[in-house]
Amino acid sequence: MTASPAATAPPAVAAHGVTKRFGTFTALDGVDLDLAAGEVHGLIGSNGAGKSTLIKVLCGAYTPDAGRLEVEGRRVGTATPAQAEQAGITVVHQETQLFPELTVADNIVVAAPHRRGRLLRDRRADHAETAELLGTLGVGLDPARRADTLDLAEKKLLQVARALRARPKLLILDEPTAALEPRQCRRITELVRRLADEGLAVLFVSHDLDEVRLLCDRITALRDGRIVARLGRGEATPHGLVELVAGRTLANAPDRAPHEAGDVLVRADLPDAPELELRHREVVTMTGILGSGAGRFARTLAGARRPPRHVRAEVEVGGRAVRPHNRVAAAAAAIGFVPEERKRDGVQPLLSIERNIALGDVRAFTRFGVLDRRKMRAEALRLIADLDVRPADPAFPAGLLSGGNQQKVLIARWLAAGARVLVVEEPTHGIDIGAKEHVLRQLRAFADERGCVVIVALESEEFRSVTDRYLAFRRGRLVAELAADVTHAELMTACLGEHPEGLAS
Repeated sequence: MTASPAATAPPAVAAHGVTKRFGTFTALDGVDLDLAAGEVHGLIGSNGAGKSTLIKVLCGAYTPDAGRLEVEGRRVGTATPAQAEQAGITVVHQETQLFPELTVADNIVVAAPHRRGRLLRDRRADHAETAELLGTLGVGLDPARRADTLDLAEKKLLQVARALRARPKLLILDEPTAALEPRQCRRITELVRRLADEGLAVLFVSHDLDEVRLLCDRITALRDGRIVARLGRGEATPHGLVELVAGRTLANAPDRAPHEAGDVLVRADLPDAPELELRHREVVTMTGILGSGAGRFARTLAGARRPPRHVRAEVEVGGRAVRPHNRVAAAAAAIGFVPEERKRDGVQPLLSIERNIALGDVRAFTRFGVLDRRKMRAEALRLIADLDVRPADPAFPAGLLSGGNQQKVLIARWLAAGARVLVVEEPTHGIDIGAKEHVLRQLRAFADERGCVVIVALESEEFRSVTDRYLAFRRGRLVAELAADVTHAELMTACLGEHPEGLAS
């Protein structure tokens, strides 16, 4: 095997014996990692393996309990994100972190804008630097454009540009292609490859194992806070990576046993999809390209989006009329909702796992207005075991959980609340392959035992094993209802309005 850059020069950044604990829970246990200039280094592992904790140690958000960091062979302190950036380490987090009402240029220079004198902003210089930086990256964004008008891929590229303004030695990318369409993913990965070829060290963290295998020069696998494998280019196989992440041989995806849906549970007459019915024991996947309207419809159904004034919007659940104008009314009607941006819109990060679960229906855990802690703890322990939440500690802060475990906590919230309808946006977004298997089984079980599940997903293929019916959206409206045995080409034709070239059944 060809020697890696790390073998001939000091690594751009290295971690030696890094350990991080949260109480009695050890998130990282003696991790050694070297990241060489001019390479893309993949980091893989299941949810709770320690990837997020390692990222936060590298970028200065966490201080390790043991171990040290080195930049180009020199020991450095990264007690704060500012110190880490000064040492040459920048990160683009999975969640979008932009100021939506500001321009592209303002978002890039926000930490240190150009000034004329001490007080006046030099916006011309801000725009000139932004245009030069974006041009160097081959990103065609207007510096004067507002950030809230960008699509997901453009927002990710903007965050990469902002991180590169600091001229880092290491760029950390956490799930940079999650929830993007294939063409958008290619745009990101092509830029990552080019940056590495120009000499930057890139740590690429992703649950898309095929993407990691094809893009990365080396791959490190974490499990339970320890490194379990280091692989060079050509040494990784698809099956081998899956088993490294899962730590076991995965069972086949749950078979979609033929069964008839039950009686009508939900009747919805909404602007995007009039006269829609959802039935007991049914999993319905809503799909379409970005901006198709599938997510807007689902949010209106769940009460997370208020319909426009003077527009008819009616929902019935079990024959009971619901005003779909807010989440309080929808939750009272037994409609649960798991948003795509789970860290921003879902979990309460400062509360424990058990309290987050109880938020779905606090009254179920109170007696005479007093919180019944014993009942809350017992229900949390049951759901933690059922959904395999890690760590299995009801008192653990939800904000410190990995993304996949936060997703499980949100599903547990609505299981505890007795929801009959569960609307889930991108339920497998940013979670590992083993957790995906578990989530799919939970969603199927919810529909079979509780009522119905509505999945909103750009990439609908991974839900084929649990889906009973597809709803295809295009240009803001429901355009087709398709059976579970629809081919991928037929589904994409409905979403795009024409037969996509190169798609096979």
